Amino acid sequence: MVDTPPTITDIKVTFDSPATITWTTDENSTSLVKYGTQNGSYTSSISDPSYNTSHSITLFNLTPGTRYYYVVNSTDISGNSNQSTEDLFTTPPSGVAALEISNVMTSGKTTVNIKTRELWTLDIVVSNNGQTSLSNAVVMDTIPVEITLEDFTASKGYVTTTVKNGATKLTWTIGRMLPGDAESLMLNVSTKTDVTTQYFTGPGEYVLNQGASVSANGGLITAGPTNPITIYAQTATDSRIDGGRSGGGGGGGGTATSFEAWIKDVSTGQTFELEIDDEDIPYINGFSLTAKQAIYSSKLAITDLDKKPWYSMADPDASVLRYFKVGYDKNNYVENARFKVSVNKSWLKDNDIDPYKFVLYHYTTSWEKLDTKILKEDNESIYFEAATPGFSYFSLGGESGSGYRAIKKEVVSAPVGKETVEKTDAPSVIPAAHKTKAKEITKTDTGSGESDVPTTTILSRIFQLVREGLPIAVVLAVIGGIFSYSVKTKARKGMVRKSEAPEEKRTKPLLDLRKMQKEKVPDGKI
Repeated sequence: MVDTPPTITDIKVTFDSPATITWTTDENSTSLVKYGTQNGSYTSSISDPSYNTSHSITLFNLTPGTRYYYVVNSTDISGNSNQSTEDLFTTPPSGVAALEISNVMTSGKTTVNIKTRELWTLDIVVSNNGQTSLSNAVVMDTIPVEITLEDFTASKGYVTTTVKNGATKLTWTIGRMLPGDAESLMLNVSTKTDVTTQYFTGPGEYVLNQGASVSANGGLITAGPTNPITIYAQTATDSRIDGGRSGGGGGGGGTATSFEAWIKDVSTGQTFELEIDDEDIPYINGFSLTAKQAIYSSKLAITDLDKKPWYSMADPDASVLRYFKVGYDKNNYVENARFKVSVNKSWLKDNDIDPYKFVLYHYTTSWEKLDTKILKEDNESIYFEAATPGFSYFSLGGESGSGYRAIKKEVVSAPVGKETVEKTDAPSVIPAAHKTKAKEITKTDTGSGESDVPTTTILSRIFQLVREGLPIAVVLAVIGGIFSYSVKTKARKGMVRKSEAPEEKRTKPLLDLRKMQKEKVPDGKI
């Protein structure tokens, strides 16, 4: 036996009320920690005389917000002693932060075919439920070799991944967390794409991730690891195989269904619009964004939730129609993201909600009202549009008891002809269909190959402007101009054959009466 002192390795300090210092040795030996508040001066010590290779000493009654210097010492059975070099740690301030982490599956099957490609969405949520801020919060997790990490969306910070022996190690750096902050990391994971290959070694339970853990304040405050997300792989003939595109998630969120869309080849500055018609999310009708940077390939995932995402989340100040979550893996590439949503009028009436107080809410550290505007209505529903600064959890709701009322309408004269349209007091003055129609009827076919605006239409427009305050002097000048133009036009029609008339000269634009109203009329000219 070689008579040498034990080798000390892997020294760590963790903090959860008292501080605990751990280390390992290559042979059985005792445990001793010496510590103090001055460099090189150790006024206190705690020891454990039992012989072990794994050592743990807990320090009690430490002063909050104080720097401590320490060394660890181990002595083997032969009396050989070894001491580490000095290290230090700082205790958190009073009112210590309470760090929590949860790990749930929000979509995907819990029982799958061992040869079928499956998709799952996992949600890791980190919360600071204490009274003080946290610094340098970092989350660690591992995706096993049987599972592929497709993409991810973090509400804050950045994510790095490394692959070793087929498994993917994931590090999510959140950074500073204020009291009450809650941050989310959504992971989309899958099995392989080749359905002829058996990716699980046999029927049984498998995990989608190893379980997430979080540390902050330089490792002094930790939480986790969480329980891994477990699924069951079985042959296709087994009765445990479930169907459909939805799946349950534990720890809140309820039953979830997902809609997914790939957004590709969007140039910088270009606006992308997506119409959504999906029976699982009938209240979401569309999504649009403008690319700040070129988007070559990205994935949008909308997850419907039948209740709030986790139990401790505060309720929005509203009667909620629905909760949902949006993940987008190119969040930093976009601006002016918008959702188009709809709500059934019967729901608004049943909850006595004013349509003008129906809002899309966005969750960051609390629920925030988004700028929500009414677009239109039909017999059953009212349609809204809302702009969002980012993606995470959303809810649709309104102020119950605010009093249901009909959408305000007014009659708007069409640009030409006798057609009139109704509009709501929404941003669009005339619905898109009417806009197209208005453009199409700015020319009236005379049947002679010429396209002239009928005199009766112009006179109708003049009389409308008179009612709005157009001076009589301007009216007389315009009528004279119309008469002169009509006579010249008829004379010209007798001189120019239809086949010789240039196409671009066949249309006479409407007279700009408002411009004429602003111009001064010289004295004696009327």
